[in-house]
Amino acid sequence: MTTEDNSNNGSPKNDAPKVQQQNLVVPTINYAKPFPDVSKIEVFAGQNFRRWQERISSTLDLHGVASALTNSKPPSSSTQKEVDTWEHANKVCRHTIMTTLSNELFDVYCSYKEAKEIWDSMVLKYTAENAGKKNFVIGNYYRWTMLEEKDIKDQINEYHKLIEELKAENIPLPDEFIAGILIEKLSESWNDYKNQLKHKQKQLPLADLITHIIIENTNRKESRAAKARALASQANLIQNNTNQKRRYDNKPNRKSGHYKNNHVPRVTNPTFTNGNGGHCYVCGKIGHYAPQCRHRKKNENPPEANLAEGDDDIIAAVIAEANIVTDVNKWVVDSGATRHICATKDAFTSYNTVGDGEELVYLGDSRTAAVSGKGKVMLKLTSGKTLALSDVLHVPNIRTNLVSVALLSKGGIKVSFESDKIVMTKDNVFVGKGYCDKGLFVLNIAEVMHN
Repeated sequence: MTTEDNSNNGSPKNDAPKVQQQNLVVPTINYAKPFPDVSKIEVFAGQNFRRWQERISSTLDLHGVASALTNSKPPSSSTQKEVDTWEHANKVCRHTIMTTLSNELFDVYCSYKEAKEIWDSMVLKYTAENAGKKNFVIGNYYRWTMLEEKDIKDQINEYHKLIEELKAENIPLPDEFIAGILIEKLSESWNDYKNQLKHKQKQLPLADLITHIIIENTNRKESRAAKARALASQANLIQNNTNQKRRYDNKPNRKSGHYKNNHVPRVTNPTFTNGNGGHCYVCGKIGHYAPQCRHRKKNENPPEANLAEGDDDIIAAVIAEANIVTDVNKWVVDSGATRHICATKDAFTSYNTVGDGEELVYLGDSRTAAVSGKGKVMLKLTSGKTLALSDVLHVPNIRTNLVSVALLSKGGIKVSFESDKIVMTKDNVFVGKGYCDKGLFVLNIAEVMHN
């Protein structure tokens, strides 16, 4: 009996630690999860709410706590687990939102204890402000167009951004429509390519069309580069031939022992001489000058010398001496230039832009210069007459303005070079004159007429 009592009395003593150990094991939920990384989310200061809203909601949903943005605190009848789950989600959501707000907005919403209150308040405020944005986005999409001078890839990215803005405003567009509009938005230099795409029996998807356009743009760049290299090579050939001719012309004359003058212009007219009796540039007779000529016409509206010029694809032969001059206000009469060239856009009365790299001018020093545009230039000469130059090339990198003798001749204007001056006539009527400046013949210009 004694032994049994001792064993019974000892049994509770041995079981007591076990009961105490069982009471310590309480089921708990571990909420010690790290807060979301918001370092890559742009701080919201009142702009681009939809972008910020999407980034915040996606981040919170990834961490499984986005329910606190739409659910309020559970009622008192809820279980402790439901309450603890909501409190943890609310804490994470509120911390994430407040961390990504600017200082001004942080001061506004710091008194809000629930993430849902902050979220609903911001949605109500900033979506109402964007209510009129739909028409603004539609207008941007309608007005957008592609430009010659901008990179094609950058412009395609702009087009993608406009499409995404339309989607954000719940304005989805069919893929075929988006691709067709992109074709129409291509610049004028792509007209042949646009027509080729329009005649395809099957419309390309937008992704395939973008790839097609990028490949075409790469091929165009390579073609322009090859053309520029060919022009530079041709310019070097012309320059070498010219140098050889000059060396041959500079050989001494055996009889006189003097060197030939290699500064004589290519286009000359020996009709005009400086005789002792004087020479009239109106009637062409000797013995009086133009102001005393009785055949001189008194007309308040002087005739214009309109020039009809060809559309040459290759523009060449700009002499190196003219390219050395650095005075864009002078107009040099160049017997070696095949086109009229102007360095200043403001001098044009009419102007059409030329695509980047479509036309090039190669100079006498083997360099090339891009043509930015074409147009018409009106020069008021000191004689009172107006010289109208059509299809003038705008080359900003040229160092002086050039007037082509060849094109003046096509327009019926005779250019006579003398020792220190030039004289221009049309139908035996004096048009204008120029002077020699550092080996170049410069027109006497009263003013450049503008619209």
